[in-house]
Amino acid sequence: MDRHRSIRRLGQSGSHDGLYGAIPNGGTAKSPILLEKVTFPNGFPAEFTTKPKEVDLIKNSSAQALNEMMKNNVISSYGQENFPNLNIGGKTGTAEIDNGDTPHSWFCGYLDDEEHPYAFVVLVENGGFGHIAAAQVANDVLQYAITLSPEE
Repeated sequence: MDRHRSIRRLGQSGSHDGLYGAIPNGGTAKSPILLEKVTFPNGFPAEFTTKPKEVDLIKNSSAQALNEMMKNNVISSYGQENFPNLNIGGKTGTAEIDNGDTPHSWFCGYLDDEEHPYAFVVLVENGGFGHIAAAQVANDVLQYAITLSPEE
């Protein structure tokens, strides 16, 4: 599985999404590629050819162990039934706020899937606990993403 890449907005830190993409990829991270659809004024689409840079972030044995733990985390803590048809590994988080507002909800992870090699980080500001808000958003987006053809 050497195609795992992360999708992120410009300006985001790549530290987490790069690591999560490396876990199902034997420890090797690929630099994220951001492609936006571009159409020339005459209506013809522009085509992009890119080759991601590869970096060994962690040992293969560590990546395999993390892969097993992250998948087990989804099964035992969040419920695989909340992610139907997704071979997913992930970890939620909750970021408390100093002023006592509802905490931010995080969910980071990846799909261990050759056809859909996605790594992701979801943050729902003031969403509460990670498994409540961010995990649901991740599932909704990933369920949609796996229906898209590579050209979309």
